[in-house]
Amino acid sequence: MTQKGIFFETAMYELHYLRSLALTIFIETSLLFLIVRQFYKLPEAQLSRTLLLAGGILASGATLPYVWFVFPAFIQDHAFYTIAVESFATIAETGIFIVLFRMTWKKAFILSACCNTGSFIAGKLLT
Repeated sequence: MTQKGIFFETAMYELHYLRSLALTIFIETSLLFLIVRQFYKLPEAQLSRTLLLAGGILASGATLPYVWFVFPAFIQDHAFYTIAVESFATIAETGIFIVLFRMTWKKAFILSACCNTGSFIAGKLLT
């Protein structure tokens, strides 16, 4: 492959990543709001919209680069890759939610697992 071809292929991968990041942030942040407000019943006074939005962006923005750019360099088996990256994202985002939202680890884990499951399913439906 020529240098120009490699550059084009890399640029297309990165563009696909950016689209996926935007979609992931949208889906996971929407689910975050839904779960926190409708199921956990946490009011605005306890957990602001701004903090929820920041948490959704931070969680996806902190984990998705590893999912797209780090893990593929080390894991070639698709099934193992899927298990590894979804576990990583769920655990990492649980930690972010514990710190940022001051939640118990159980609530943060359930929240993270639901958000990640939603974006995983959406990704599968769209590819």
